[in-house]
Amino acid sequence: MARRGFRVAVHRSEPGPHFLDSVRSDAKRAVMMLVQADYARAAEELGVAVSDTALGRQELIEALDRGAVAVVLLSHYRLTGTAVPHWVTVYGHDDDRFYIHDPWIELKELPEDIFHGAALPIPFDEYDRLTRYGRNNFRAALIVEAAGSEHQKKA
Repeated sequence: MARRGFRVAVHRSEPGPHFLDSVRSDAKRAVMMLVQADYARAAEELGVAVSDTALGRQELIEALDRGAVAVVLLSHYRLTGTAVPHWVTVYGHDDDRFYIHDPWIELKELPEDIFHGAALPIPFDEYDRLTRYGRNNFRAALIVEAAGSEHQKKA
């Protein structure tokens, strides 16, 4: 997204590498570490702001109010019963919930339920639970804004 002219800020609850405890093979773990190091290098070269502090609810609300969109990591377990890391788009809010788009579509659900993941209202408290992944409750989010927006990088 940064390569396409958007301003991107990364918020994560701890520095990487991430998800290594979900892999049993040392070789796969080494590949994950290499790939994540390459992503970190590319982000730095592109001027992507990186914060080792999780994105708070109020920060997300303020970003959405500025016209930003968030791409947020969540545990799919509370939605589908499958404990996998999964990314969704958060694009709006009202007084007590965020609105997300979940691109996860099961082929067996097509075509009847093709829109089941669109415009999902997630109450704030449930959002706080959904956006914690793994034993260490890792949290991660990207805030994506138009490059011409008035907001300065704060991450």
